[in-house]
Order: sequence, then C-alpha cells, then structure tokens
Amino acid sequence: MSIVAGMRYSAEQKETVDAEFHCRSCGHRAWARVSSTGYGSGSSPYFLDNKGAQTRAAEEASRDALAVAHQALEGVPCPRCGKSKPGGVDAFSIFTVLSPAALVGALGLLIGGPEVAAVCAGAGGVLGLALLFGHHWRAGQAGKGIQFFVGEPPDRPYVGKRCAICKRQIVIADDGTRCQACGAPFHHGNCEREHQATHAPSDAAAPPGAA
Repeated sequence: MSIVAGMRYSAEQKETVDAEFHCRSCGHRAWARVSSTGYGSGSSPYFLDNKGAQTRAAEEASRDALAVAHQALEGVPCPRCGKSKPGGVDAFSIFTVLSPAALVGALGLLIGGPEVAAVCAGAGGVLGLALLFGHHWRAGQAGKGIQFFVGEPPDRPYVGKRCAICKRQIVIADDGTRCQACGAPFHHGNCEREHQATHAPSDAAAPPGAA
C-alpha cells in the first residue's frame, strides 16, 4: 500500500440560509433564517494543483454548512404551536453511515479478504455514525439561533423579484427595495407609497433619505 505525498488543506465556511418554514402540525408558514459553519478538506497529490485543493476544501465546507443549516430548519420547533417535524431515517443519514462502511470494507477486502473486510466495514459504520451524530449536533446548535420573520426578511436580495404592488420585475438595485416591516419587495415611487400605506405608521418602512 503506497502513501502519496502532497498537501492537504482544511477550510471553515459560514453560510446563512433563508427558507420558508412550514409546520406540518398547525400549518403555520414563516420565513426563517439560520446560520451554520461547515468544514471541508482538499488534497493535492504530489503537490500538484495546490490552489485547486484549497478551492475544493472551501466548496466542501460550504456544502457542509448548507447541509447543517437545512437540517436545523427541519428540526426546529414551530414558533406557533411548538411542535417539531416528525423525525425519521432520511437518505442523508443512510448515506453518511453506509459510505464509510462500504469504503473501509472494500479496502479491507483488498488487504486481507472477507474476514478483514467485515471488521473494517464495522469500523467504517461506527465512523459513519459518529459523523452523523456530529452533523445532527451541529444542526441542533444552529437551530438555537434561527430567526423567524413576519413576511420575507427585509435584507433578502430583491433584484429579480416581482414588485408586491405592480407585479413587475425589479430589474436593478436602484429600482426598488424591501419593506423593513414585512420584507415585501417593491419599486420606488408610487409602488413604495402604496405598499407603505398598508402598514400602520409605526411599522412602515422609512422613505429613502429620511433621517
């Protein structure tokens, strides 16, 4: 068995996910924001493509952070009824456990035959369970910081969205904004004034340039 020389890079990446939350128990819907941190690694065998290895590590960390964030959104209790979504064994959990078992088991089969393969597969399964536990623990930690919004988050990108009043698309950033009270996107001018009129004065977004 040969050992390939090279560099191995580690990366840490923070991602924020805005997603629509839907409670299966009471039907409540709300926008939710969760931030999480992911970790990844990348290697460059024989010291080739070091920059690519760093990029792969960052991409893996980003995917890991997004997976944790979405898992947190799946497990967070509903802000209205307090119930959580029913748990279950999903494809991600099965893949996380079985992949190390299959990989290490195949390596054991090449080294020492079926008996060694069985032992290695068991060890790989334990490793997979540990990885799955760590993933769910991080999702639980991220879930504690979830922020719920009435309407869409006001700082969500609005370019490309349809105006809540005229229903036409907001093409460039200078054309529109989001309401600071409910997060609805709208064009500046008449659309903005018409939308603000739907809110109480204390809730309405301040006009552009206001102190």
